[in-house]
Parts: sequence; C-alpha cells; structure tokens
Amino acid sequence: PWQAEQERRRVDGAVERFADWLRSNKRELLGAERSFRVRLELGPPGVEVIMSGQVDRLERDEDGRVYVVDLKSGKHTPSQREAEQHAQMGAYQLAVTQGAFAEGTEAGGAELVYPSVENKTRTKALTQGPLGDAANPEWVAELVDDTARQMGAAAFEARHSNKCTTCSVRNCCPLAEEGRQVTDD
Repeated sequence: PWQAEQERRRVDGAVERFADWLRSNKRELLGAERSFRVRLELGPPGVEVIMSGQVDRLERDEDGRVYVVDLKSGKHTPSQREAEQHAQMGAYQLAVTQGAFAEGTEAGGAELVYPSVENKTRTKALTQGPLGDAANPEWVAELVDDTARQMGAAAFEARHSNKCTTCSVRNCCPLAEEGRQVTDD
C-alpha cells in the first residue's frame, strides 16, 4: 500500500505539472497523436526513403509556423545542448518541412516535455530551434541520408552508443554479449 500511495503521488504531481505547462503554453493546438508518412528525396539512388511516425502534439507558434511537441514519461532528461541536436525532434521538423502535415511546411521548432521528472515544481521542457536557424540547417537531412545509405547497403555496421544498454535488439547485436554468435569448434 505505501508503494502504491507513493506512485499515486508521483503521478498526481506529473499530471499537475503537465496541466500547468498546458495552461502556460501559448501555441495553438493543431492536433494530438498525429501520424505521418512522408517520402524523402534522400539516400542512395534506387533506395526509397520513407519516414513515418507519430507526433504527440502538433501546434502553431505565434509566427504561424508548425511546432512539434513530444511528451516524455522518463525521469532522465538530456541537457539543453543535447536537445538542440535531438535526432527525433529534428526528424519531426524535417517531416514538417517535407509536407508531412497539411497545416504547413515551415517548422518553428520542437520541444521535449518531461512532466514526470520528480523533485521539480515545473515541467521540464527542452527546446530545439527551427532547423533553418541551426549552424548547419541540413544536419537532420544529412543524418537521415547517412542512415538510409547504411541501412540500404549490403552490410550494416553495428556501432556502440550510449543507448546500447537499453537497446531492444541487443539480443541479436554482434556488439552485445547476449547477441554474439556461439559456434562449436
């Protein structure tokens, strides 16, 4: 019972923080849980690149641009600097610019919202500016292009990253202990 009460207080706090974030959010809600599928002119010749996903919130900012919000339930957050190069947020903005949503093709930025972060009186929100304002406005397109080229190649190179410990395919990854091939000699 004490654990259930503790969890209920944690969830109540997250809901209250999210409600406060919603009240302070001045952007216009265009839709929630919006699915998209868009063909990209990226990748190697002969490889069709289709990006699909679902954004938690699609909004319009004060300048009329399309703004993407992703709600996160985790307790661990990236730094603001990491959020500025967050691939998922960048990919969502790229989808906007490539016509994934009828509401417009000008991306106004993106935001990661963490209402579940404990010991905070406010929801933690990390922003990513519009792709066009980045030092390299093409960074996401280059990342998607590189990924498409790797995935479309005859061989796929496994790489270590900070996500390896939580990766859902480590049981078949040659870099992970549980994914290494066992042979009888």
